[in-house]
Amino acid sequence: MPTESRTDEVSRSVRSLLLVAGLTPLLLVSHPGSFWESTPAEALVVVVAVGVLGGVGAEVLLRDSDVDPQGVSESVALAVALPSSLILTGLLWILLPYGLFQKAPLFSLGFAWGFSLATVARRVWLVVAG
Repeated sequence: MPTESRTDEVSRSVRSLLLVAGLTPLLLVSHPGSFWESTPAEALVVVVAVGVLGGVGAEVLLRDSDVDPQGVSESVALAVALPSSLILTGLLWILLPYGLFQKAPLFSLGFAWGFSLATVARRVWLVVAG
């Protein structure tokens, strides 16, 4: 199987960054009042910052992982993804207070931005540095 060139990696990561940029207004418009109502600005900043730090951390942890999506069948991926999603959702539902669920889209947005920016920065740096 041919390896992906660095320029292909950069273009793929830039496309994912553009996808995040395109979906950001859609997410913010779809929940117009729920983010800002009765929530201190400090809490919103903390939620977004934790999301960004989580995204950067996930990128750093997954940076050198050798996950080959071509080698995994769709049925195995589905058999792992569905129970994992259900378990994680159940745990969050039990552990988090109800008020934080309204802020979950902001956390997700921060996570997506952090992950995408960290990936683009690393891949562009690899191309520029050599």
